Amino acid sequence: MNDDDRPTFTDLALISGTDKVTDNYYGILYDKYLPAFCGKPVRMIKIGLGCGMASKLCAGSYGPGASHNTWIKYLPHVDLNIVEYDETCGKAWAAKNPEATVFYGDQASAPFIKKVGADVTAAGPVDIIVDDVDHTMTQQENSLREMWPFLQPGGIYFAEDLHASFMDSYGGDASRADPTKRTFMTFIHELVDDFMASKVGVPSKNAWCKEITSIDCMEALCVLTKKEKGAR
Repeated sequence: MNDDDRPTFTDLALISGTDKVTDNYYGILYDKYLPAFCGKPVRMIKIGLGCGMASKLCAGSYGPGASHNTWIKYLPHVDLNIVEYDETCGKAWAAKNPEATVFYGDQASAPFIKKVGADVTAAGPVDIIVDDVDHTMTQQENSLREMWPFLQPGGIYFAEDLHASFMDSYGGDASRADPTKRTFMTFIHELVDDFMASKVGVPSKNAWCKEITSIDCMEALCVLTKKEKGAR
């Protein structure tokens, strides 16, 4: 519980049974960054509904929408938009949960992800983006690159399941020594280098890194915050 007796994200996630707090410890960073959005109207994009979650990334298996109840209870004023690859599974779930908006397609497709961002932000800027899907390296990097422009200043981007960067089956590098493989964690390190190097005038590989306030990482999860307008 929080000091005001409001349940934490972790409290609600344990009730829902989502792997965010059963197989993983993501509640540590969710409970660090999400309280600022509680009680406010929030627009959110969540990539991944959980269809086919019986994968090598998680110890258990469960049906789609395992974290959905956590989000709508923790953020009762949320406008929740979900991206799901499996249209058959997603539509079956959406029929029972009409309050959620679901887009069907592959996050590896830049045109698709851009259209999702444009459609969602037509109603206003996005506060929170969560990438929580069965990840390939291309999907993870593409989602961050293409979704970042739609995140409003002060917004937060959560990238989950980053241990996939060290799994060959997801395009990762289990050897940690293959120079031909570009993993998502390689990309995160590149972004950290970019905004550190910019302090001394060294050109960045990613110009948009100047919009990043911080990158906060723990086991299998990184959180990127976007600078407020006017922030240095």
